[in-house]
Amino acid sequence: METFTQDYLQAWHDTLEARGKVVMINVLIGRNTLCVPILFDPNNSRIGSDQETFTMLRMWYCLMQLRRGFSELILPRRLVRVDQVEILVSIPGTTTLGKRLKTFELGRTGATHVANFEEPSRIHAGQRTQTAEMLDKPAVEGLEFVRAWDVGAVSMISLTPLLFSLVFVALWIGVCVGHFGVDVQVATTTAFTVAVFVVTAGALVIALFAFLDSHMGSMDVDMGVRSETDKREEVVNRA
Repeated sequence: METFTQDYLQAWHDTLEARGKVVMINVLIGRNTLCVPILFDPNNSRIGSDQETFTMLRMWYCLMQLRRGFSELILPRRLVRVDQVEILVSIPGTTTLGKRLKTFELGRTGATHVANFEEPSRIHAGQRTQTAEMLDKPAVEGLEFVRAWDVGAVSMISLTPLLFSLVFVALWIGVCVGHFGVDVQVATTTAFTVAVFVVTAGALVIALFAFLDSHMGSMDVDMGVRSETDKREEVVNRA
């Protein structure tokens, strides 16, 4: 997956570079970081519009979701805002964040502030304001995709083992009694025994993924609350 990602990034970089100036910027979801190419030239108003930038960023966001793998399917989250953050250290395998510099106002929909990010066509075709702000200092600033639990999707996933077990019970009793002539009480007991196992196993799997995800999130928080002095010392030591 890593080789594919690097090849994909390089291909897009070469494609965009053929059109104009390319700026590389760090984008982050939790501990996952990508340095992605964005087309922008402050001296050429014909390229690098906000509409084009958010279309590209949405593609990179989807790629990062894909890289997160199975946990993204089991424990879905939704994007709630896009923050501009300070990058203290950015080397392959390590990214240390500083303070949050600002939250971009991308249009509000319910509790989220990413309406224009999710539908870039809403943005005026010639607008370049937010692109210029995002790419003002790409070497020391990055974009963090801040997300929250998708309550509806998580609820449906949590109910899946229960629904599956109920369907199993109905089918098992129907087939055993109707087709094989098994005693109703025996078939019912067996069906509910297996159903309880299915529900328990499903709940344990979901709980395990939730624990691992929250553990990784707590590590992110620990990294983010270190003092500015410690962070600066790390930068000096690495230099």
